[in-house]
Amino acid sequence: MKMAEFQDPFVRVLNHLENTLTASHIAAFPVRCWSPNDDVTKVREEIAKDLLDFSHAPIRDGKGYIRWIACREDLNEKHGLLVKHARPLKERHVVDASHPLRDTLLLLRYHGVLLVRSPESGQPDGISGIINHADIQKTPVRLFLFAQITEIEARLRNRVSRELWEEDPNCDTYKNSAKRKRKDPEGRLPLINYLNPRELMLLTNALEIPLLQKLSKSKFQKLSEGEFEKQAKELTDLRNAIAHSNDIGCRRGTNPLDTIDAVNHAFDLVANILDAVIRLGQTD
Repeated sequence: MKMAEFQDPFVRVLNHLENTLTASHIAAFPVRCWSPNDDVTKVREEIAKDLLDFSHAPIRDGKGYIRWIACREDLNEKHGLLVKHARPLKERHVVDASHPLRDTLLLLRYHGVLLVRSPESGQPDGISGIINHADIQKTPVRLFLFAQITEIEARLRNRVSRELWEEDPNCDTYKNSAKRKRKDPEGRLPLINYLNPRELMLLTNALEIPLLQKLSKSKFQKLSEGEFEKQAKELTDLRNAIAHSNDIGCRRGTNPLDTIDAVNHAFDLVANILDAVIRLGQTD
């Protein structure tokens, strides 16, 4: 950690969250397992009856080891023994309960499901939990994202407040928007408090605060204004989804596993914007 980052209170808190939140905080315990000899039709009925919200069915052998895993979608309209429609479990599908949460989400992007090993398992293979697409909507994930988004808002408000933005004709759109949203007739709160993340980000452009210039599309490529506006809208939509307990990246007709990509994209988006906001100097 750089000295400037170490001196930043929020960066210290964020680093603490990154080091504290683990796979165990979103895993489902205990893992629901089936037998190799279970009938596929019976498994489908059990899933439907219990409203089990997972994408894979682990299969434990008679010695207590999970040897196979079946994808829920692959069981549709299938018959016979469950094990015949499963694939062998690979070590890459297993993580320790202490594995960092952010890294766990990245692994989930490639594998779709992770089994969680913990000392308290009581099973020969040590596996006691499971993580799939439904678990990435849990509170620890939302907490991690929301903490960063609110910090982005607070820092942008503080930075913009140092400018005479209410008197700048280039900012009339945002001033009028804030006035429309202000419910308090006495106006106890500053107008800047009524702007959402999208408006705050676009306001930096109107004031020539170089947030856009500090955001990178890649290592060698900066964002266009259109891409900047798109990210500003995405950030606001994400903030609203988390604040109102809506699923992140879950839309009608979307493959449930696509939400894994959506959540990982959300983390990348927020981290990139937060990094740019932190790097805004006092005089930028």
